[in-house]
Amino acid sequence: MLEIEGSDPEYFTTAVSTIIGSLIVGVVLMPDLARYARSTKDCITASVFGNGVGKSFAMMIGVIPAMVTELLDPMAYMIALGLVGSSFAILVFATWTTNSVNLYSSTLAIAVIRAKTQEWKLAITCGALGTALAMIGITEYFVDFLEWFGVIVPPVAGIYLTDYFFLKQKNYSIDLKNKIS
Repeated sequence: MLEIEGSDPEYFTTAVSTIIGSLIVGVVLMPDLARYARSTKDCITASVFGNGVGKSFAMMIGVIPAMVTELLDPMAYMIALGLVGSSFAILVFATWTTNSVNLYSSTLAIAVIRAKTQEWKLAITCGALGTALAMIGITEYFVDFLEWFGVIVPPVAGIYLTDYFFLKQKNYSIDLKNKIS
């Protein structure tokens, strides 16, 4: 697989940035997603299997048919391989699960600065805004968005890691949050 030369070598840096950006976003969002884990072991297990094994496996499963069919769009290559029903099911469930996590994360983030607003109202507002953005074609800028994430989000992850492993701060003052609310 590594011997196959790409058709656009200049796109390599964009590909690396988008993959790293999407992986780092998963790491940065992990505290939100793991907040209901029963133990540290459960959190680590979910992280290793979900982000490590599962995501790597999903990427490989996506790359192999793309290389075989020379099509980049997952729906297009699944249809070309005669997997119309499967492609529809994957499209529906992937969209559902991805957007559920997006809505959950955006609602939590907005709740920090709008602490007095009920979370269900924030969720409806975020969902409506996301739907409106999708309808006006924001997905045309998705790769640019992921590239931006690849540049902006890793330093945020660095702050998390530095704070936790080196500064060892676990008791934060609630004063700042109260000032924002």
